[in-house]
Amino acid sequence: MKRSEHDIREAVIHPDPEEVNKVVGALMGDVPPEEAKAQLGKSKVKVSHGPHDILNKVPGAFGAVGPKGDVYVSPAQSKNRHTLKFGLPHELIHREQVKRMGPAGEPYIDRLISNLMGDVKANRPMDMAKYGKIPQEQMAWAHTIVNGWRNYGMNTEEILQRLRDGDISPYNQVFADPASKRRLLAYAYQYAQHEAA
Repeated sequence: MKRSEHDIREAVIHPDPEEVNKVVGALMGDVPPEEAKAQLGKSKVKVSHGPHDILNKVPGAFGAVGPKGDVYVSPAQSKNRHTLKFGLPHELIHREQVKRMGPAGEPYIDRLISNLMGDVKANRPMDMAKYGKIPQEQMAWAHTIVNGWRNYGMNTEEILQRLRDGDISPYNQVFADPASKRRLLAYAYQYAQHEAA
């Protein structure tokens, strides 16, 4: 049986919108401090520069996930409700990816972070083409892209057409590698179809 271009072995991870809203509320001070602390602990979210101080060294970075699945949100990004609602689902997807990997995934995630940080430590910009080849990033960015298009008012058919056309602008340069773009499109297609159901 021939597989379609959108068939992939790994099911996409859907961030829980209720959890996103609760974490955003906790970070924005919408709830009492003890409730906020409990929610952030439950969701494993911390306002910090993250592993290897990555969020301090990559200008404009929103967040990162450590090898044990802790979600780090940049202190600079943690004060804007819109930015949190846009960026947090991406990091929660990474958190769930780490859970899927289990303990065996911890060294892999640590190596990924260290590898990406090699450019930054050498005062070179992070290699976005290398970043775009990471399967975990392809899944999380697929959700971010589809979610962003929805927030801009695109309906499901418009999103699916854009995906069929291979248009992922403004992220085309990050996912320029044909295999990376194909996988990202497959994930995005699943996200678009799921949201329509």
